[in-house]
Amino acid sequence: MNTRLVALAAGALMGMATATPALASPGTGTPPARQYEAVGLGSYQGDFLEPSALNNHRDVVGKVGSQPFLWRSGKVETLAVLTMGSTGEALDISDSGHIVGASTTTDGVQHAVYWKADGSVWELPGLGGPFSVARQVNEHGVILGEAMDADSRWHFVRWDDRVVTDLGAFSGDVSTSGINGAGQMVGTAPFGASRHAARWEANGTLTDLGVVAGTTVSWGHAINDHGVAVGQASNGGMGDVTVAFSADGDKSSVLPVAGGHSATALKINNAGLIIGRTFGGPEESHPTIWVDGVQVDPKSVGVGAPLIKDLNDNGDLIGGFDDMHAGEAYLYL
Repeated sequence: MNTRLVALAAGALMGMATATPALASPGTGTPPARQYEAVGLGSYQGDFLEPSALNNHRDVVGKVGSQPFLWRSGKVETLAVLTMGSTGEALDISDSGHIVGASTTTDGVQHAVYWKADGSVWELPGLGGPFSVARQVNEHGVILGEAMDADSRWHFVRWDDRVVTDLGAFSGDVSTSGINGAGQMVGTAPFGASRHAARWEANGTLTDLGVVAGTTVSWGHAINDHGVAVGQASNGGMGDVTVAFSADGDKSSVLPVAGGHSATALKINNAGLIIGRTFGGPEESHPTIWVDGVQVDPKSVGVGAPLIKDLNDNGDLIGGFDDMHAGEAYLYL
């Protein structure tokens, strides 16, 4: 598959004083002078922590063993689950302390959940089926996730003040994968005979973020508070390359990937730092960073984890492990 890495600048937000930062031309700019310092997250009752996300206060959430955790200032605490014997995982945390994830009860049913700042856990309403999960939360407590309906079909959903909105059933054509502080969502939607990266406004308005030259399909993976989104694009052929989109999808540029390998951009912070993964070469899959349009090898700046799971607006990173690796996770400051 000819997959191109893309950064989609989705335009300025309504009422936002800060201008949308321009995307740098690919291959220009200066790699970061910053050298990261690794802080081990340690273990809890003999199990290494498995992080999912961090916020700007350097709070980290994830799971340890079969329980959700919050790591704060070097201390670990497990979070409440729905019932005695339940398991769980925390998947995202906002700066205001909203935490979301899932808790599986002893009957095997997985419930989307929300942890308040006081540590109490609330079940989020679903769509009538036995499974749901809350994956992302913004600063206003708007939550993005998935839920199964009574006919066992998965749907993308959004929760506002614990009220669920059905965003549509899973399909190869429509998906949502990121939300920002203004409630804008990014994902993929059908446009004409193809699928393109798309942005949904909080009021439901849909914008086609387009494709780049030489590609026919694109996907949006994440969006920051300036409306800049990242993802990837493909022409469905062989020979992998990489790309970047701009403001409303009408301009594009390529994010470089060393060796011409395939890559995907997974997250972007409000300063424009992008994290993702490249595929191919001596290691089949490994993390990568883009700063000002320049690809940076994480190992060259002190980041040795096989996975970069998340980043915050300070540029701090959280490193974890995949099925091929095991060990202590690190916060990179």
